[in-house]
Amino acid sequence: MKPYERGNKFYKRGKWYWAYVDGRRISLKVRSQAEAQKEFDRLTGGENIRQKPLVFEDAVTEYKDSVKFKKLAPTTQFRHSWSFDKFLTPHFKNFTIAKIRPLNVREYIETREKSGAAANTILKEITALSAVFTWHVEHGKLTYNAVKQVGSKPSKRDLVRPNYTPSEDEINKVLKHLHKSVVTFFLALCNTGARVNELRTANVADFDQDLGTIRIIRKGGREDVLVLNDLVKNRIMDDLCLRMSRGQTRRLQPDSPLFMNRYGTRLLSIKRAIKFACERAEVHHLTHHSLRHGYATILYEQGYEIPVVANLLGNSIQVCTDIYVKWRNRKQKDLARNVQIGEI
Repeated sequence: MKPYERGNKFYKRGKWYWAYVDGRRISLKVRSQAEAQKEFDRLTGGENIRQKPLVFEDAVTEYKDSVKFKKLAPTTQFRHSWSFDKFLTPHFKNFTIAKIRPLNVREYIETREKSGAAANTILKEITALSAVFTWHVEHGKLTYNAVKQVGSKPSKRDLVRPNYTPSEDEINKVLKHLHKSVVTFFLALCNTGARVNELRTANVADFDQDLGTIRIIRKGGREDVLVLNDLVKNRIMDDLCLRMSRGQTRRLQPDSPLFMNRYGTRLLSIKRAIKFACERAEVHHLTHHSLRHGYATILYEQGYEIPVVANLLGNSIQVCTDIYVKWRNRKQKDLARNVQIGEI
């Protein structure tokens, strides 16, 4: 331990023990460590800053219990918790929070890249890790954020967006091979263009049967309302009636999940169900986000203007243009084919 560090510390120099108490150096006038500890505790009121090192898992728990974490949007809380529980905590379980260096963060990124994780997924995990460091720095438990010192972390410029957009025919083929327990959720994704996080966090109280709407929390914490067509509205009502007929009234409480899996718990993902359905239907592999692409593209090709499509998706016009309709702009392609300059 360095004797001239700031703060309350005690150390041995020569025959005697000395202490720094509130920045002042004081001789404890004792020679044994046990006596020095007693005298130091007496001077500082029992405060000994040489506490047990904070392991990474406990550091994450403190952050998740903080007011700052609870003020995040529900989808952000879910994404951070998923990153901690599934990847970050298992990887850094043998580290204390103060011992994690930029080199360790880079090693984590390389490990996730080798496992085949998408750049966007890794970026979200690193963002969650950075949030833990930032919170502990703000509360004086760390001196710097190791994540911000990493120069090779994924950047948004490097993200590869899923550019495969399914056609309406392909979606119908997949629908025929889906397990019945996920059909309603699949149809809701296809017919609203909502993100999977926005739908899976919806509760029974968020569904308005009379208006045919679902209240959701958009990315960033903004509240929005999805207008449902008759197909999705009737499917949701049928599912709720089925729960009631089976005597599952406890699953119809206002805070009960609107979409449930076959085991009676909140439906979080239908990734595996879509994968198997795509294989049986012999359709290119789809993801949750592919359905969002499909919704935007089908609307655009049916003649809806980009501002309307962007508003339905909860995106900006620029994002909608660059990501969802850029490569499927039939009008633009037809125009390009009709332009002919010069003769041979």
